[in-house]
Amino acid sequence: AALGDVVERHAPLRTVFETVDGEPHQRILPPEQARVSVEARRTQGSLVEAELAAEAGRVFDLAVEIPVRAVVFDLGDGSAVLLLVVHHIATDGVSSGVFFADLERAYEARLGGAESSVLEPLTIQYADYAAWQRRVLGTADDPDSVLGRELGFWRGALEGLPEEHGLTPDRPRPAKASHLGGQVEVDLGADVFERVAAFARAEGCTPFMVVHAALVAALTRWGAGSDLAIGSPVAGRGDRALEDLVGFFVNTLVLRTDSAGDPTFRELLDRVRTVDLDAFAHQETPFDLVLEAVNPTRTLSRHPLFQICLGLEAGSAPRLDLAGVHGSEVSGLANGSVKFDLEFLLRSDDGRRLHGAVLFAGELFDEVTVRRMVTALGGVLAQVLEEPGVRLSGLEVLSGAERELLTGPWAGATADMGDASLVERFEERAARHPDRTALIDGERKVSYAELDALADRWARLLRERGLRRGDMAGVLLERGADFAAAVIAVVKAGAGYTLLDPDFPDERLRSAATDAGIRHLLTRSSLAARVDGPWTTHTEAPADLPLLATGSLGLPIGPDDSACLMFTSGSTGRPKGILSSHRNLVSTVSGQSYGRFGPEEVFLQCSPVSWDAFSLEFWGALLHGGTSVLQPGQRPEPVLISELSRRHGVTMLQLSASLFNFLVDEHPEAFDTVTVAFTGGEAAS
Repeated sequence: AALGDVVERHAPLRTVFETVDGEPHQRILPPEQARVSVEARRTQGSLVEAELAAEAGRVFDLAVEIPVRAVVFDLGDGSAVLLLVVHHIATDGVSSGVFFADLERAYEARLGGAESSVLEPLTIQYADYAAWQRRVLGTADDPDSVLGRELGFWRGALEGLPEEHGLTPDRPRPAKASHLGGQVEVDLGADVFERVAAFARAEGCTPFMVVHAALVAALTRWGAGSDLAIGSPVAGRGDRALEDLVGFFVNTLVLRTDSAGDPTFRELLDRVRTVDLDAFAHQETPFDLVLEAVNPTRTLSRHPLFQICLGLEAGSAPRLDLAGVHGSEVSGLANGSVKFDLEFLLRSDDGRRLHGAVLFAGELFDEVTVRRMVTALGGVLAQVLEEPGVRLSGLEVLSGAERELLTGPWAGATADMGDASLVERFEERAARHPDRTALIDGERKVSYAELDALADRWARLLRERGLRRGDMAGVLLERGADFAAAVIAVVKAGAGYTLLDPDFPDERLRSAATDAGIRHLLTRSSLAARVDGPWTTHTEAPADLPLLATGSLGLPIGPDDSACLMFTSGSTGRPKGILSSHRNLVSTVSGQSYGRFGPEEVFLQCSPVSWDAFSLEFWGALLHGGTSVLQPGQRPEPVLISELSRRHGVTMLQLSASLFNFLVDEHPEAFDTVTVAFTGGEAAS
């Protein structure tokens, strides 16, 4: 009866949602028709947790069921467990406290003999709030309305947002999310929230902002990217008249933070403060309308706009204390359903301890992975509270055991790479084996001496035209010997290169050149117009280069100088540039045990030049006196790969797993002389 009194008082708890012509329509039932399901079951104490989880996970049929039900589990020993299940469509976190308070009053009254509800009718209901919200906000198509202005803010704030985070899951994302997952309990320390709150006061922000910034820092270090969108719930009860209502008032904000540039934590916190304050100032706009306005690519595989969520609550969680009942709350109950890839739900009940849970998509992440994330987040919080001036690159996100494993058993013997640059290593090979074949370009064989001389001439031209140490140069040429000489010439001139694939659309080429900050562009006259910009363009034909002087420039080039900048595929949004030093590239193909590198090896350079595999196929040969066979065209061609491999005795192949599988099935002869084949992307057949 007491539960019925609460349902009678709050209209959302007696609302069903019927489908008419494919559209859901709500219907508020009169109190006499809104019968609450209260079921009594007998069970054993050892089974109750599983039964609670199963019942909590049982879905509502909202077309015919009101969104609340109760089950009393009799354990047979004089004790019982009450499970209250309320659908999220009718409630939120704040509503739980209202619901419990009303239920306590109604229960006490009924226990005392009251034959009717003692709960006074509400002066306003949720439907009144919904109508008021529509009236105040106005319409989305009116730019002068409150809603029109709010949506304008969100369009600007979320323009160009990556479609998903860059975290590497344990398994590939399926085409359709199951929304099933698990839960990991979190306890970040007995006094962590107290320290977070004190730090927040000193920095002029809120504890949420500190935790938000710490999560962004940890996600950045985990590889999620530097343009991070995190969802966060807000209560949505700005008017005191809403305090006594049960209903779904909560709204979700998209908090987009830029963590690029290796900021200190304090600098990152400043960015987070600005982002959060701006978002909170525009929190009245329902998330669904923001989603419509921004209109990102929709897919069943992930949540739109963000896939990671953060919630932080301070103060005691609502508790149900029924008169004459002595009991305790059952904690840690999970129903197995998840909405996001990762959802961090944190709280502090006493103002000191910070604890909670992380819900995770089971099809993406293993529980052990999420536990490592939780440990790392706790470590990041501890570090930044101790030293807020630490840069993100200085944050330790590995446990001692993980670091020991990576630097010990998994690392193998450490090879001394020395401080030689790409230029020194290549010129050493050219001097030692001048007549050895460095490149094969169709019918043309280019010796080390010839390639070195051609690169020297080009490097001198670039220096004369203003290319300097530390600059970035773009190379937009078809794959071939001239392209190879241009790449080497750029590093000989002391600059770094970014490779621009002629197969890319013009807009992507211009975007990559601009983002890379190129000062010079090496290309052909026929290609130059595709990448116009504020840089010096060189279109000299190779036939003109022999007129220039030869000989090494002998420039001082350090191992940590920039060598190349390559871009990610852009599958999660705008492609991101990754800068590699001479040391990075030299160590990738030297002193390694994953492949064979030496003068007897023949590499096939067939990967797109914009891929990171280019470095392996190109420098892996030229830094060791080997041969790099250049496949014509800009994309791997199975027939050409097979033909070139057999004709030139290719020993090393780098292939995507799908291409590897195809060659094994359709062109097995491609591997006749291959001793090592590298695959990546997914499992090979």
